[in-house]
Amino acid sequence: MKRTLSQKKVIFKNRFHLSVILAALLIILALLLIFPFKNLLSALYFQRYKEMQRDEKPLDNQIGYLYQSINVNPYNPQYFDELAKLFFVSHETELTSLNSEAALREVSQRSSFIHHPYYSKLFNLPSISSNTPVYGLMPISAHLQSIELNPFNADNYLKLGLLLSNILSEDQIDTLLKQAVNLEPQNIYIHYAIGNRHLWSQEIKEALDEFKQVLEIAAKQRTHTFIDIYLPKIMSQSFLLINDVELIKEIIPHYYYCYLRFAQFLAEKKMPIDAKEYFYKAYEIAPKDKKQGILLSLARQLARFKEWNELIKIVHTYEGIKTDNKNSSRFNILLIQACYNQGEYEKTIRTADNALLLQPSNSSLYYYQGLSYSRLSQYMKAIHAFEKAVAYAPHNPYMHISLANAYQSTGEMQKALDEWQDVLSISSADKRYENLTNQAINQIIKIKSELSRSKRRN
Repeated sequence: MKRTLSQKKVIFKNRFHLSVILAALLIILALLLIFPFKNLLSALYFQRYKEMQRDEKPLDNQIGYLYQSINVNPYNPQYFDELAKLFFVSHETELTSLNSEAALREVSQRSSFIHHPYYSKLFNLPSISSNTPVYGLMPISAHLQSIELNPFNADNYLKLGLLLSNILSEDQIDTLLKQAVNLEPQNIYIHYAIGNRHLWSQEIKEALDEFKQVLEIAAKQRTHTFIDIYLPKIMSQSFLLINDVELIKEIIPHYYYCYLRFAQFLAEKKMPIDAKEYFYKAYEIAPKDKKQGILLSLARQLARFKEWNELIKIVHTYEGIKTDNKNSSRFNILLIQACYNQGEYEKTIRTADNALLLQPSNSSLYYYQGLSYSRLSQYMKAIHAFEKAVAYAPHNPYMHISLANAYQSTGEMQKALDEWQDVLSISSADKRYENLTNQAINQIIKIKSELSRSKRRN
């Protein structure tokens, strides 16, 4: 039976549609097969790169495998982040000898990732010369690509802003950092970077506003680590560049740990501000379970600066709030130290006796007892106390020195000589005490001379 023309057209049309559908299915199937294969292949190259990095193979070998990962799968921002890191450290290698044009040619031959608009714009900037080192340009290009693939990652803008500091204009860098902080307003690192830029531009108020945000974010997150890291940095840089102490104090947020670290910083750096005010402020606003620790920190600073009357008051405050004996031994030592330095030798001995009930093997308690007995000319009791101190701290030369002096006071010169020889042995073996070596040698010579003269007389 002969088909009509219209029937032939219908059959042809149906076959064409079927062919199109089959072709589409084949393409989809191929894509489904190819993309996982490409991802797998790029992942294998990347794994090989990591192995080369771990084994500290030459940088060129590492770069080669990373480029292969990017060529197979140019849509993974992680690869570009790694490339940025790799080129950033490459300034210590032969790559530094390449200028930007040579670097472009080499990278063009090995990878296609640079052919995107961000990279082209970057190299058309008049601020980039042909002598710009490759370790400045390659990380930038990688971060540009990473931003293109993931425009909502604030860290990319921050890193790029920092890397461009020697290449782009100030306004362009500030724009990148503003983009970063708009995307991620609670990012401490970004605020700190912006604050630094303001500070070094002598825009003091703007810098302190950014630093205040750093600390306020850290305080809200109750993140002591950030405060420990950034507060000292902020204070150091601020004091270095400006003298307006009152302005600097304004940035401390109302969180006890910020006041505590600020007070510790002031005390450690001997800044022209009374640190006690901020210790007390930290104590005032701290939760109950943190107050003992703050008092202990304040007490240690008072001992360091020999403010003994204030230290004794702090110890009494501690006695009034303590709920257990967790910190009692530390406060006892500080109180004993304060009493001794105030000349209250009998009180020092009594306090040490009470403290020894809690810590019978604490060498410092015996040491201060011995010093107090010596001051009261009770040398036999002093010797007994110092012998205990030496027994519990045999590697502390100051314990041996005190015992040697006590022996000399009672005329036991041979025993004193033995102790000074121990001091010499310790100071010769431990660099921390090498300043005692000459003192020990002089005392040994002196005592041996006295023993020799005594022997001749006898």
